[in-house]
Amino acid sequence: MNEKAAGGILGGIACVAALFFLARSGWSFSGLFKSVLLLGAFILALILLLVGVVMFFALRKPKKGGKSAPSAAAAARLTPEQTAVLQKGRGNLLQLRSMALRVKNADIRRQCSQICSEAERILKTLREKPESIPAARQFFNYYLPTLGEIITKYERLERSGVPLDEMTQKVTTYLAEIEQAMRRQHENLFDADLLDMSVEMETMTMACRRDGLLSGQQFHVESGGETITLTL
Repeated sequence: MNEKAAGGILGGIACVAALFFLARSGWSFSGLFKSVLLLGAFILALILLLVGVVMFFALRKPKKGGKSAPSAAAAARLTPEQTAVLQKGRGNLLQLRSMALRVKNADIRRQCSQICSEAERILKTLREKPESIPAARQFFNYYLPTLGEIITKYERLERSGVPLDEMTQKVTTYLAEIEQAMRRQHENLFDADLLDMSVEMETMTMACRRDGLLSGQQFHVESGGETITLTL
């Protein structure tokens, strides 16, 4: 606990103890003076306790490695332009969620919810990897806005009362494809990481062979009718 916070709390406890002592003592104070003294001690004790509690929470250091640390660090790396792009994307996503909730068809409403979840994953990844925002430009400039317009028109047609059996089937097929595209978009954001890992592993393997730590000799093992090649 912070020393100042501890001091405030201890001071408040001391005042409460003094207040209790005065209340139980037989000192011959006049009634009015004793009441004022007791009231002052009570107010002082309350103030010291409040100050101690407030300082304890205000000065408490956050735990290292907390969940908020990575997101705060990522937010600090964002440029104003990147922040604006992410805010626009989140606005489009919130609009899509709001419109999807108005759709009466349960299947389409469920598909929209799944697509929104995939879009949320993309936005979260881009916030943590802002250098990948240019690769998702179509996601922000075309996919989200166009999807929102289509759902808006479908909901409007639902309210109009016109027959929608054929259109509903088309929209269902379309949303299934868009969900797959959104999932692929999220995976694409990690292509560079996967490539870097492959290059680093291959480079390290070559270094180990060069240093004589790996022989590079291949062994062929028969297993279940298949030949497995091992490189040591």
